Amino acid sequence: MLKLRAAWLVLMLFLTFPIYAEANDLEQLQDQIDAFKQSKHHSFAAQTIERANAYLGAAMLASEQNKTDDVKNAMDQARAKIAEAKQTATTFRARFSELIYLRQDTLTTVEMVAISVQREGSSAHNPSDKKTILSAQKEFDQAIYSFEQGQLNQAQAHASKAQQYFQQIMAETIPRLTELTASAI
Repeated sequence: MLKLRAAWLVLMLFLTFPIYAEANDLEQLQDQIDAFKQSKHHSFAAQTIERANAYLGAAMLASEQNKTDDVKNAMDQARAKIAEAKQTATTFRARFSELIYLRQDTLTTVEMVAISVQREGSSAHNPSDKKTILSAQKEFDQAIYSFEQGQLNQAQAHASKAQQYFQQIMAETIPRLTELTASAI
């Protein structure tokens, strides 16, 4: 009788271990996706990581339905999409690093001018019109989208337009920032 109970316990452990391992793998995948979403790379591969998230959801659903082959396939696809998202973001950042820095500098400069104008109580408007800033951001976002889709020529075209807009904004904003700095001194 004791041997029968021991055999039963071993059998139960053997049968439940894959379920535990599968749940642990799903949790690890979720952690990887969440970590990527919190990283500085997320905005450069947002669609790809969302596809990974969709595959993870499919794996969770298949797990609930005890479809082990479907779970494995969906988890493999999720892992592949996570790797693709990391690679896409890293490659985009390397290829368009100057544009990324120009964008960051431009937005910082525009913000500094806006804050300074606000502190002065001046009614003078920021020389960079919001429409131009929105156009620059739209082209930047389109460059990312095109790059994620593998449309490298379109990505380059959108990046070039974004760069022109950001340079235009800087050209309009720097003189105003210089004026504000000089008046503060």
